[in-house]
Amino acid sequence: MEGLLRVHRRVIDSSEPESADGEMAGGGGPVSSRLLVAATQAGSLIGRQGATIKSIQDASGATVRILPPG
Repeated sequence: MEGLLRVHRRVIDSSEPESADGEMAGGGGPVSSRLLVAATQAGSLIGRQGATIKSIQDASGATVRILPPG
């Protein structure tokens, strides 16, 4: 989970342009990321009764959705 959040932060940080004084510019709008997980690992990501997904949402402030295969 920590690794996933680090990668997500890195992607977001590298996609925001810097202003002339070196500070990040932009409105801080929503960012969407998708993580493809093998079906055999999905249960581990979700956790017992959704506990892992809940902790990811709490730690990151993100909305996490599980999409059906397709």
